[in-house]
Amino acid sequence: MDTAIELHAETEIVTAFGLTSDQLDAMRAECTDLDWSTTKAYEASSKVLAKVRDTRIAIEKRRKELKADALEYGRRVDSVAKRLTDAVSAIEDPIQAAKNAVDSEKRRAKEERERKQQEELAAKLRSEQEAERQRLEAIRIEQERIAQEQSERERAFREEQERAAREQAERELETRRKIDEERAKIELERRELEIARKRAADEERERQNRIRAEQAERERIENERLEAIARAEREKVEVEERRVRSLQLEIERKALEERLRPDREKIENFIDTIRGVMFTPDVEDNSLHSSVVETIAGIYELLTTLERKVMLCD
Repeated sequence: MDTAIELHAETEIVTAFGLTSDQLDAMRAECTDLDWSTTKAYEASSKVLAKVRDTRIAIEKRRKELKADALEYGRRVDSVAKRLTDAVSAIEDPIQAAKNAVDSEKRRAKEERERKQQEELAAKLRSEQEAERQRLEAIRIEQERIAQEQSERERAFREEQERAAREQAERELETRRKIDEERAKIELERRELEIARKRAADEERERQNRIRAEQAERERIENERLEAIARAEREKVEVEERRVRSLQLEIERKALEERLRPDREKIENFIDTIRGVMFTPDVEDNSLHSSVVETIAGIYELLTTLERKVMLCD
């Protein structure tokens, strides 16, 4: 079925997408005969492809927005969106394929250049290796010539060398004796140093073990102290809760008695009762202690205000 006819059948939904047949035709015309041969043309064609891709993405985004209202409407939106997406994809896919072909050719050309560079590098390396081999061969030949001349000189001075060798042997014997003595001395010092190092390592291990044991003992004592504090706090809270419950029962009892008395007497008894049960809890935290003192002062101020009002009513 022709795209224009399909879009006409769902005019309301097509309008919601904001994409008409004329716009699709214009997009198709713009994408016809795109050029990828030059850098400038490649960039321009890539922008056209990006525009087509953005249109397809916008259709999908709008489809999700339109589907949120109702399932039935969403199915209609999906249908139109699919047709629109297929229409745009029909435009986009050939362009993307052309771009992919150009990109593939660029990659191939790049790989070819890299291969040639590697081959040139390998050839240069082989040339350098051959030059080095020739240089080493020349050195070997020169060394053989020098060795032959040296051999001739050695034959001429063999007797002198033998005498010098005997003297050298004697000197070497004395040198070896001194070296052996020095080696024995060094070995003794090494063993003593190894023993000292081992002793130091053992002492360090013992010190670390002692530190860990002391730390564990301190932690145990601290844990016991904290547990004792927590236990004392719990006991204090329990005592306070029992006292508060007792006070509440006492207040309720007195309130029952007060209902039959005159208002002024009731209020005076209420004030006396509150003052009678007021106390300052033993709080160690300075900040909490200040808050408790301020609260009690506020309660006393309220009681004083209530007394004044009762006096004014007389």
